[in-house]
Amino acid sequence: MPASRLLLPPSIQAGITPRGSRNDWGHAFVQAEFVGRLINRRQLYPAALRQVLARHITLRHTADYAPEMVTQTHAARALQRTRDFLAAIREEVNAHES
Repeated sequence: MPASRLLLPPSIQAGITPRGSRNDWGHAFVQAEFVGRLINRRQLYPAALRQVLARHITLRHTADYAPEMVTQTHAARALQRTRDFLAAIREEVNAHES
């Protein structure tokens, strides 16, 4: 499942919607709004999560399209960042559901 799909519930909960009549929840929109509004402006999530999505899309592009390989170390670090990212989202969503 793409990361942008995982970010829809907290984004919708925070009142973020695409501009205009289009219902365009593309990767760039979700990433920019999540970081800009929920991390930078509202400070609902730790600043350490600010670069996670950008780093992971870069890593994915390297894995998919670059001649060099993604190392096991890079993949393991990305996995840990993902776990931390999802734990922060779960914590914030659960806090609002209680």
